Amino acid sequence: MKVPKKPRITISKTPSEWENINHHLKKLTKNDIHGYVNNEVEKVVKTFISNPENVRESGGEKKKIEFVIKPSTYIVLKEISKKMERPINSFIDEIIILPLLRTKS
Repeated sequence: MKVPKKPRITISKTPSEWENINHHLKKLTKNDIHGYVNNEVEKVVKTFISNPENVRESGGEKKKIEFVIKPSTYIVLKEISKKMERPINSFIDEIIILPLLRTKS
């Protein structure tokens, strides 16, 4: 496999999301975002090298599941959505569903 001279990983976030990330990083570590991401990437690599069986297959067709929520809940979620400038489905997936995929079985 040919590796670029300077391999890169690109993450896209809004300026306010980067501000929030940097705010949290100040509490967690002395590193800036670059140092933090590099350290976390190295942890992922070391974990994979020592336990490659822990990486689960995630390919295949996507299956949609709809969740019925209370109208009053929807109103608040809509307000959050406007403030975040993101669809409700997007931020609910990110804060509730994706962490479940990250838990160890």
